[in-house]
Amino acid sequence: MILDILYFNNQINISDWHGVISGFLVNIITVVIDVMLRVLIFTLFLGSLGCVDPIPLAEFSQKKPDKVNVYGLMDDKGTSSVWLSRSIDFFDGDRLPPPIRNADVNLVDEGGHIYPYQEVEAGARSYYELRDFKPEFNRGYALSIVLPGGDSLASTFQYLRSGSEIVSTRVEYVDGRSINELGNEVDSKYWNVYVSHRDVSAFEGFFTWRWRGTYRFRTEPEGGPISFCYSNEYDDVFRLNSRDKSTDVESLIARIAMETKKVEFTYQLDISQYYFDDPVIYNYWELINTQQTSAGSIFDPLPAPIPGNITNLSRPPVKVNGIFWVASEQRTLLHIDRADIPGAIPVFFTDRPCSMFPFTTDIQPDYYPNFEDTGG
Repeated sequence: MILDILYFNNQINISDWHGVISGFLVNIITVVIDVMLRVLIFTLFLGSLGCVDPIPLAEFSQKKPDKVNVYGLMDDKGTSSVWLSRSIDFFDGDRLPPPIRNADVNLVDEGGHIYPYQEVEAGARSYYELRDFKPEFNRGYALSIVLPGGDSLASTFQYLRSGSEIVSTRVEYVDGRSINELGNEVDSKYWNVYVSHRDVSAFEGFFTWRWRGTYRFRTEPEGGPISFCYSNEYDDVFRLNSRDKSTDVESLIARIAMETKKVEFTYQLDISQYYFDDPVIYNYWELINTQQTSAGSIFDPLPAPIPGNITNLSRPPVKVNGIFWVASEQRTLLHIDRADIPGAIPVFFTDRPCSMFPFTTDIQPDYYPNFEDTGG
């Protein structure tokens, strides 16, 4: 259009420039009016759609894939819990996956015997619990679930193996660097915790560990009496060790940041060592570790679903997230005192209430005894 205005088939000269500009402006105004009319017509069309009831947001979320999450573990003492929930989508990103209630959950052994789970009501973290059961070593156990909608889920058979031994534990004190609450890099001290273990089983299996650290510290709120806080920290990543028949193998199972409040009194470390023999379970935890520890970027692909060992028998194409596994467990307690830590440690002081600290309460846990003050 502009070329047409300026050249008029090469008939324009300098004396006609004022007319060219006027014509150019007229054309511009015409185009603007035309665009405005088109926008107005389109807006009126969209307004007419307002007569139709909009699709509620909840209806979108109801059309999400009906995927189920399952996690279950049974140890050699018969302690077993199963968590069931529905997958959530981005509409529900600010809340926990809703638990599945009123499911029929059973443990089935390879002889066809059935042992029912009982539902435990715990709000958003409701689960199913197996009670008064004593499993047998080298016997296969599977999880069987019938959901309220009628779908049947089943795990592969898992075999309980013995042969895991904790030989010894030790703590190594190391210096490092970390990021403080202000985002600054500072000098830090860590505890590296090692477990020496032995595989004396006739089967080739795998080791994994989880730990819980518990400690006590004092708080002196202004105008109030001195009180004690009890805090927990957990390892949410399984440490894995693949098949190894060496006499004794030492594995690094934890690296814990040393803070002054953790050693005002004795720091108690509760270590659980699990032993199992299913490579599918090993691969599951290894992929979980990879996804949780990899420092990805916004350009990385989204994590792929991790294959487990549970199938939807009623609708095989509908995938089930999670696993059911059995493992023998060995536990040990490790205590760290201030006197055991090399170097000077500042005295910890706070006037904040216990509720201001994560995973902290003013109620003493029954698994944490009364230790003597170690110098705090």
